[in-house]
Amino acid sequence: MIKFLTQTLPGIKYFTFWVFLFGLLIYTFGYFKIWEFSFDWLYDFAKTGGSIFMSSAVFMGIVKSYQFTGIFKAELRKVVFAEDHLSKRNDIDNIWENLTLQLCKQKFKKISTKLQKIVKQYYLPIEDDYYYKNTKLVIEIEHSEDNPGYINVVEEYTSTINIEDSEKIDFVFTSKIPFPKDDNNITYFKLTEFTLNEKDVKWNKGKELKENSSNNILSNNFNIKLDCINGKKEYIVYRKTMKCYAMSENPYMGHTASGLYENYNIHITYPKNISFDWLGMGVLGKWNIKRSENAYSKTLKAEYRGLIFKNQGFLLLFK
Repeated sequence: MIKFLTQTLPGIKYFTFWVFLFGLLIYTFGYFKIWEFSFDWLYDFAKTGGSIFMSSAVFMGIVKSYQFTGIFKAELRKVVFAEDHLSKRNDIDNIWENLTLQLCKQKFKKISTKLQKIVKQYYLPIEDDYYYKNTKLVIEIEHSEDNPGYINVVEEYTSTINIEDSEKIDFVFTSKIPFPKDDNNITYFKLTEFTLNEKDVKWNKGKELKENSSNNILSNNFNIKLDCINGKKEYIVYRKTMKCYAMSENPYMGHTASGLYENYNIHITYPKNISFDWLGMGVLGKWNIKRSENAYSKTLKAEYRGLIFKNQGFLLLFK
């Protein structure tokens, strides 16, 4: 009934005000004895009742005020932290830093600042406008027939680059191969194919691919800017490389992510007289490993379902 009166009848919407006014009128009647009655207790009753009504109105006003303030704060929090509101803020980076810093302080107060910075630097690659998904790496390893102790390695890398809003993609990969002093230029690295969406991409040695040989290390750094098509969200990149190097100087083989990756598949074929241990480097989950062999070679298949962050990957340790 009260809900009906306060929400429906005109004027009763301000219920607290009317209660206070009613109490004031009753109290005034009793205090000033506006009408004469033979019963003095009636005036005392009016003053007491009026005081009660006015006190109740003040109490209801205070309660409503706190209730409204709480509701307002709750609704304000919803607006401030709503996705559509945050997407329009240009200080979202500061908001994230403050929130994560406070979250870290709740559990790790003494190292909260360091923890927050490391999470942002290594696990939130916000500097990049794209990530790699459904990457496949096929590796074939064979003994070099002309150079005992050396192996030939052919790698085919395929990945889908998922881009949100960018005009160019900075595609980067590096290779560092130690070689013995008596190598006589046997060690080499070659980029034989590079395509984007199955179309050849032009590149030049000395410009996009820079090679350096010093301190018995052959270094190759590839860096190219790929143009994006307006509105296109996915690009398939493919590269094929060939290497030859001495196993004595390179008792390992590995790959680490240069950016954010989602899902990674590896297929390695190698001679039967070669064996190695598999190590997952820094990944948060587990690689699914399957080994097999036939009369001619061995095979290792590895699959990772999930996210791989920068500088994470895998390492093979030859035995």
